Amino acid sequence: MKACVDTLVHVTERIEPDAEIAARYEERYQKFRKIYPAMKELFKELK
Repeated sequence: MKACVDTLVHVTERIEPDAEIAARYEERYQKFRKIYPAMKELFKELK
């Protein structure tokens, strides 16, 4: 299996995450996790 992957998959570019953006995202994600239980039923109505 590894031989197949090594033959077919070729990494052409690697992009590292921006630490500042990741920190902002994490902060907002934690806020979302706090409000989600209260908003769960309303989110279903948005579909």
